[in-house]
Amino acid sequence: MKITAHMINLLIYIAYFAGLSLILSNVLAYLKGRITLRRRLMSMKNRAPGALESKLDSIVFMATGKEHKGKLLGLASLLLFAVSFLYSILSFGIFFSLIIALLVASVPLISLVSKIQNQRSRSSREGQSFVNELYRQYLIGNRNILVALEKTFENGNEFPSCRKQAYLLLLRMRSSGSRSAVKTACSDFASAIGSLWAKNVASAVMSAYEGFDITEALIDITAGLELVKEDSEEKKRLNGEAARMTVFLVPAMYVSTLAMAVGILGMDIKDLLYNQFSDRIGLMLFLIIILMFFINCMLLSIMNGSNADY
Repeated sequence: MKITAHMINLLIYIAYFAGLSLILSNVLAYLKGRITLRRRLMSMKNRAPGALESKLDSIVFMATGKEHKGKLLGLASLLLFAVSFLYSILSFGIFFSLIIALLVASVPLISLVSKIQNQRSRSSREGQSFVNELYRQYLIGNRNILVALEKTFENGNEFPSCRKQAYLLLLRMRSSGSRSAVKTACSDFASAIGSLWAKNVASAVMSAYEGFDITEALIDITAGLELVKEDSEEKKRLNGEAARMTVFLVPAMYVSTLAMAVGILGMDIKDLLYNQFSDRIGLMLFLIIILMFFINCMLLSIMNGSNADY
């Protein structure tokens, strides 16, 4: 009798907990889902790039079209800094070596910024052709902005820089499924070209994506670009002359200095070249000259790369 009573009690407890688990299964599944979602959100938050990395990502994307490569740029700069500092400290003091290392480490960043500025300058000068083609394809495509961008890309031989940016914009608009992602893509398009008319085009594209008619907006942008066409051609000529003077004058001055040392001071050319390239200090000074020439060319490109804008 006792064994039978215990078996009955055991069955009752089993049935009780089985029923309780069935009743609470939805609650437990909900709690498990909440915990899993919170862990994923915390993981994504921890992996989110900081402000500096986001800025580097933006610079690399505008220069090369590759996303999430800002960390690679930062690591490359740190590596160049370490190598140049360790090499220069063998011949110079800590302060001068630090300056050299900072200059060398800044070369990748300045190179990308210079490339972005050159792209902006070229893209801004292609604005009239680009906007005219976008306007034409927008009307032909029954006011479908995605079709208009696609056809503008296909017929973009006259504006290669804007064509590239239009392709990146179209690709991101089609691959993204949210309004915020499209807005970010339009903002990056405007930043890559870096002119007021590009911001207006980006705003117009965003409005067209939301269903508005942007015909009048494109007409106004085209009218504004026609007013600055003549002025942009004159700036382009002056900037080209300044760049050519820097590129050809500095190497000519270095060669003429060597010629003066040999012809006027009577130095032997073999000893001069040996001290320049075989001696550690001479080689370091030559590398500094090359570095400063390279940085000067990039800074000149950045400062003189004026945009055709209104």
